[in-house]
Amino acid sequence: MNINPATRALIRRFEGCRLRAYQCSAKVWTIGWGSTFYEDGSAVRQGDVITQERADRLFVILLDQFASQVRPLITARVNDNQYGALLSFAYNAGVGALRRSTLLRLVNANP
Repeated sequence: MNINPATRALIRRFEGCRLRAYQCSAKVWTIGWGSTFYEDGSAVRQGDVITQERADRLFVILLDQFASQVRPLITARVNDNQYGALLSFAYNAGVGALRRSTLLRLVNANP
């Protein structure tokens, strides 16, 4: 399972990019393509501003972190686009939500 360009584009389209920190619907300070933390692990705070280049770098880091948590949850054979859809779900709703989802249960029911 690979993170293909279509997956990156899908997540970026749904997530959007903001270079000034904002509170997401969960009331967590967020920046860039949905990052709540920086490269060093420090939390995004109100008033933070980043460049587009840093937002793109954080996106790669965050996506890799999600991928490392999502891959072990998938026991069925899926193609890269199907994997990308599951990764997008987790990126948006959280890995825990994917883990508990009917979506993952149904995907894994079809080896």
